[in-house]
Amino acid sequence: MKLHIKLLVVLLTVFSTATIIAKPIPTESTAFCKVVAEQTDKMYKVVYNSPVKENVTIEIYNKDKEVVHSEKVSGTNGFIKRYNLQYLSLGEYDIVVKSSDYVFEENIDLGGISKFNVQLKSTGKNVSFVGSHPDAKDLHVYIYDQNNELLYSDELKGVKQVNKLYNLEKVFGKSVSFLVYYQDTLIKKEVFDL
Repeated sequence: MKLHIKLLVVLLTVFSTATIIAKPIPTESTAFCKVVAEQTDKMYKVVYNSPVKENVTIEIYNKDKEVVHSEKVSGTNGFIKRYNLQYLSLGEYDIVVKSSDYVFEENIDLGGISKFNVQLKSTGKNVSFVGSHPDAKDLHVYIYDQNNELLYSDELKGVKQVNKLYNLEKVFGKSVSFLVYYQDTLIKKEVFDL
C-alpha cells in the first residue's frame, strides 16, 4: 500500500510539473486578403480576414506611388469592401492592405492599358503603326504637324491586331507627331522628323 501511495505521489508530481511547464502550441494562422475584379473593369472587391481583431489600412496608389485613396477600418477581424474606381484614370494601380503584422499588395490594371503593345516606326516619308491588345480594344490615332495642327485622325474599332502604313509624302514641315489613345488615355506619343 505504501508503494502505491508513493507511486501515486510521484505520478501526481510529475503530471503537475509537466502541466506547469507545458505551453500552448502557437498556431501559424495569419491574415488573408484578396482583391477580386467585379463585372466591370473599374469595380473591385477587397476581402480581408484575420484570426484577431486589429486596425487595418487600405490604400490605393497610382503608378507614381501617390496615394489616391486611403481608408482605415478599426478593430475588425474581417470585412468585404467594394471600390468603384471609375473616377480614376485608366492605368495601373496598387491596392495595399496593412495591419500590425501583415502587408498585402496587389497590382490592378484599370482598362487593360498595360496589355497594349503599340509600336511606331519611321521609314522615310512613311510611318508604320503596329498595335495589339488581347481584348480587342478601340484605338484612336491622331497625326499633328510641327505647329500642333491636326493633319489626320483614324479610329480603329475592336482591334486585336493592326498593321498600318501612313504615307506622309504630302506633308510639309520638319516633323509630325503621332498620338495613340484608348478612350481618354494616351497610350503612345512619338515625334518623327520628315
